[in-house]
Amino acid sequence: MMGEVISDRGLMGRFKVLARVDGLDLSSEQGRARERLRRVALTTLASAAAKAIAMAASLISVPLTLNYLGAERFGLWVTISSANVILEFADLGLGNGLLNVVATAGARGERELVRRYVSSASFLLLGLAIVISAGFILLSPLAPWARVFGESSRGLIPDARAACAAFAATFAVSLPFGIVRRVQLGFQEGFASNLWQCLASVLSLAALLAGIRAGAGLPVLVLCLLGAPAVVLAANWAVEFFYRRRWMLPSPMLFDWGTGARLMRDGILFVTLQLAAPLSISAMDPLIATSYLGLAGAADFAVAQRLFLFIVPMQGMWLMPLWPAYGEAMARGDSAWMRRTLWRTTVLALALSAMVSGAMVVFRAQVFSAWLHRPWSPPLELAVPLALSVCVFSLGMATSMFLNGVNAIREQAGVAVLMTVVATALKIWFCRLYGVAGIPWGMLVGYTAVMAPFLVVVIRRRLAMLRY
Repeated sequence: MMGEVISDRGLMGRFKVLARVDGLDLSSEQGRARERLRRVALTTLASAAAKAIAMAASLISVPLTLNYLGAERFGLWVTISSANVILEFADLGLGNGLLNVVATAGARGERELVRRYVSSASFLLLGLAIVISAGFILLSPLAPWARVFGESSRGLIPDARAACAAFAATFAVSLPFGIVRRVQLGFQEGFASNLWQCLASVLSLAALLAGIRAGAGLPVLVLCLLGAPAVVLAANWAVEFFYRRRWMLPSPMLFDWGTGARLMRDGILFVTLQLAAPLSISAMDPLIATSYLGLAGAADFAVAQRLFLFIVPMQGMWLMPLWPAYGEAMARGDSAWMRRTLWRTTVLALALSAMVSGAMVVFRAQVFSAWLHRPWSPPLELAVPLALSVCVFSLGMATSMFLNGVNAIREQAGVAVLMTVVATALKIWFCRLYGVAGIPWGMLVGYTAVMAPFLVVVIRRRLAMLRY
């Protein structure tokens, strides 16, 4: 059977290997390697589908809600619905810490350890959801709503309160149930999580359309938009813990304060890393550009940067599934696969980003004019460093998936904070000296000066540890 799998050739043969769930000899390193890559490919395809459906749902919902709610209520709706992204940080990094444990302990067959960590993380998140809900209930009557929305929008205050309450309710539900996504990623089943995300996007749009047709108010529309994904998330959790892996069902009897403390410690490091990365890469750039170039210059820079940096999350769709794959490979001692995969993925990430960003530099007039529906393109002196930044960020993402998988989080968090400080200082300095192009050049110099020696030293050290 193994010979049949290895001998598959051509496009159809590759699809057969991708879809096959048996026929791989998982007792051999070669069989496990093929299974990891199969799961990475499935997760990548499902992630692309989830993002495409979510984007399509957004494109459909925005004009409908704008015309239905009017400008002021639509602005409130966008603000509240966009706040859902804080879920990425609201779990205090517990989910990411759990991912590593599931990937390594699951590969070793240590079910009791996985159960203890899952239970501890679940009840910590449940407690956090209760605290957040209680805080909203207590503080909502005291909030200066009139000052937040302005005296001219006093009529919106009742809707704003109710809409924020709907957001808080869906947020509180999503927080503890969201652990299922990290568990699925840890078991290299990110494709399952992404398929549930596809369903959530479709149901969210359907609920929103039904609410508009029924003449519902703003709070109900917020509940339609965010409540449907929360229900789908709860359904995913129920299927995972009551049907697929009942042995992993969280139990208060397995909650352990020591385990919870370790998860919290690792979680803080993950949050530090998650916050430092966007701050150093792009979050501060509009403020720097506005301060030294004015609003018009900042707008041109932001438009150019946004389209170039769009390449980076696209790379993340196929790089992210490698994180648990590295953790599982480390637990099984498949060090040769880890070294080989690290080398190949860094080269591939660099090559893909260089080709796409290079093409955007060469054809920037056509690309930006088609995107903006008007003749405009960034100058060459800005486009070149932005393209180089994309290459560097893609390379950094490929290596960070390896470091995440081998649990080198503390080292990454420390260097990320240092890089943020150095890169921000250089961006400001270079912007004052060279104008708009100084911002990406400052990022490049700071990132390379701090990250290059760090990656060389830490990756070499971790690879050397794998030999023993």
